[in-house]
Amino acid sequence: MITIHCVGSPEASLQIDVETLEGATLNGLNLHRAILERQSLRRASLRRANLRGAFLYGSDLTGADLSEANLMTADLRTAQLKGAILHRSYLLGAMLQSVDLRDADLEGADLDHAHLEEARLQGANLRCVDLDKAFLQGAVYDERTQWPDGFEPEQYGAVKALRT
Repeated sequence: MITIHCVGSPEASLQIDVETLEGATLNGLNLHRAILERQSLRRASLRRANLRGAFLYGSDLTGADLSEANLMTADLRTAQLKGAILHRSYLLGAMLQSVDLRDADLEGADLDHAHLEEARLQGANLRCVDLDKAFLQGAVYDERTQWPDGFEPEQYGAVKALRT
């Protein structure tokens, strides 16, 4: 049994009948302002979960499914989201500085005012909504990164990775 604490009142905490959050199915749960910093949620399923304002700083969400999740204003700084699925997720104002989004799929995600400074975007599918309103200064992409039609990442401060 794992208890996930949420900022607010004690009754905002959730008890989940799992031994680990890795690979856990947490679809549709209300995890508003959940404290999940530096947790391993590798391959977890959080489809349609409410993670608004959640504290996920430094967490490992490699391969996690966050399709249609509400991540508005969530703190995901330095998180690992390599290969994560974020189809149609809501990331308005999310803090994604220095996040690893290599090979992640953000098809249809809303990135209005999301902070992606210094993010690793190599191979990511960024055919999403309001990318032109996101902060991309210093974000690194490569030739595999997919952008919305006509989007010029350099105009928003993104930098193409040098070949090694």
